[in-house]
Amino acid sequence: MKYNLEWSRRALMVIGVGLLAASLGSSATQAGPVRSQANHGSDDKWTRVVGSAAGSLGKCTVGETAAHACHIKNVGASRATLRKVQSSCSCLTIQIEPAEIGPDEEARIAIIAPVVAAAGRQEHYVIIEAAFVEDGKTIHKERVHVSVGYEADLALLVDPRQLHVAAVEGRETLRTIYIRSRALDAVNVRDLECDLKGVHVGNPRRFVVPSPDRPGEEALAIPVAFRPTQTGLFCGELVFRTDDQNQAEVRIPIELNVRSQMVAAPAGFALIMSDGQGQRTDTVVVRRRDGQPFEVAGARVAAQAGGVVDGFKILLDSTSDRVSVRVQLETITRVLPQEGVGSVELLDRSGVVIDRLPLAWVKVTR
Repeated sequence: MKYNLEWSRRALMVIGVGLLAASLGSSATQAGPVRSQANHGSDDKWTRVVGSAAGSLGKCTVGETAAHACHIKNVGASRATLRKVQSSCSCLTIQIEPAEIGPDEEARIAIIAPVVAAAGRQEHYVIIEAAFVEDGKTIHKERVHVSVGYEADLALLVDPRQLHVAAVEGRETLRTIYIRSRALDAVNVRDLECDLKGVHVGNPRRFVVPSPDRPGEEALAIPVAFRPTQTGLFCGELVFRTDDQNQAEVRIPIELNVRSQMVAAPAGFALIMSDGQGQRTDTVVVRRRDGQPFEVAGARVAAQAGGVVDGFKILLDSTSDRVSVRVQLETITRVLPQEGVGSVELLDRSGVVIDRLPLAWVKVTR
């Protein structure tokens, strides 16, 4: 029993010595040169950002650069070395000046991003690591997040912004609309539509604009063919859609003035009959604008509201390039009112109207 008691005392002594050594070792580790609370604030930060770490630049044009800068201040008691450890894109340019700062010194951090051809909001960031060193050993590390954001403006230019077209009935008139941008792929022009009859939008042709002021700018040349079949003044729109959030839908107003392919001199007929006397006939000479030969197979007088009007006699005298049209007012009957307006319609062999000439008549009673 005495032997066992002595063995127990020795075991307890060994265990106690081991615990004491472990306690001393732990205290020595905690007392190492990691950091000193006397040299730092209660917020436990060794760095502070001077300025804004997040920059917002609004709209930037494609092809330009978006840049933001701030300062990092060393609020610790040791020197710090700054370096980039991560960024959102390899296209970024990161500037750290200087790369090493002492206590209470500042370094300028700049992030420069190219404005690429992508529609909408763009965000880029860089993570800067500050390593604090004492006696050649790193005792503390902190990271700072610096970012820049902007809206990509694709700089979509449309020329012309509206079309005024003078065309001739039955003939094709061509116009070209140019859409320019440094980011045509991102613009993605599509859904070309026009609400006017006889207007046809062709396939766009892509090319590089030879402009020293905007190098790398591309353009789409969009052909628009006008093939009107009726005379008159018409208004409409050419509409196309894009992926540009600033100009998702572009409308180009069109004013189309269509003239007849025929030229008349004088422009129409004026017939006056006074108590059975006066100017009862009138003659108009008609030819084509392009001087080409044509043929008039027949003619008729049409009322303004439609339908054929009786009471007139029409005589045609044709040559290869012109037609003389003589209209004679016969008698005022119940069918033919005392006055009125209409037109003389010239017909080809198929009965299709070639041209319409204004006509007015009146009977004056004394």
